[in-house]
Amino acid sequence: MHKIHLRKPWSILVDGERWIERVNIPETEASSSSDETLLHVYHRKFNATQAVLDSEVQLRIDQWHGDLIAIELNDQPVDFLVTTSTVLLANLSGQLRSHNEIRIFLARGVESVPRLSGNVYLTLVE
Repeated sequence: MHKIHLRKPWSILVDGERWIERVNIPETEASSSSDETLLHVYHRKFNATQAVLDSEVQLRIDQWHGDLIAIELNDQPVDFLVTTSTVLLANLSGQLRSHNEIRIFLARGVESVPRLSGNVYLTLVE
């Protein structure tokens, strides 16, 4: 199994009004928005080689704060499974293109500002 970390550069659309550019994931509490934030939409573009396109690919998110509402890949919704309170898996096999954009929608939780606080990566099984 091979891992491709999706660290920097991410962009965040905050409450549909303001962009935060070049964010590194995992995000620290200090780098997060204010307590007033209701919704973060995380955006990241990435390319996929033919070897990746030919592989079984899963998206994995190790930890987040807030409520994970949706994931989109190339403007299409992605089904996901939350395996524990801090791990999410989504099968992306057959959905990737040469050029991709992923969006992760996080809403404010009961007591937490939305934040991707764990690693986000693709795992490949060849």
